[in-house]
Amino acid sequence: DQTIYAAVKYSMYLGLVGLATGREPQECGREIQQKLWPTLTTGWRFWPAVHIVTYNLIPPRHRVLWVNCADLIWVTVMASIARGASGDAALGGSGSAGTRSKTPSRRPGVGAGVQRRGVKKSAKLRRGKSSARAAQAERAQTKRS
Repeated sequence: DQTIYAAVKYSMYLGLVGLATGREPQECGREIQQKLWPTLTTGWRFWPAVHIVTYNLIPPRHRVLWVNCADLIWVTVMASIARGASGDAALGGSGSAGTRSKTPSRRPGVGAGVQRRGVKKSAKLRRGKSSARAAQAERAQTKRS
């Protein structure tokens, strides 16, 4: 499971992620060559540890849930590796075998503009709530009179 099958599966994953992000097939091939070995060695460390816990600590009725949770973590590790972090870095280590992809960076200030709009919107909502509170207080005073 973690030898031939994993190598084929990880190669396909890395290649398809590269193609889906708009890279050329040759670039995807180079990326697979660079990232396959770190991905395999990370998997060889991750899955045996998961299964030691699975078969020694987890009751049989909860094993499927446990392995599905571990698989969710593994998918996150794979996504980190595919975007450019090495296997060690994806698991919290300090490895440097992976390479960061050469995708163009976002334009400066785009995120800040979104955040500023969110702040303005929040201020408008607050003003709207205070206007609503004022109207509610006015109605309450009218009822008292």
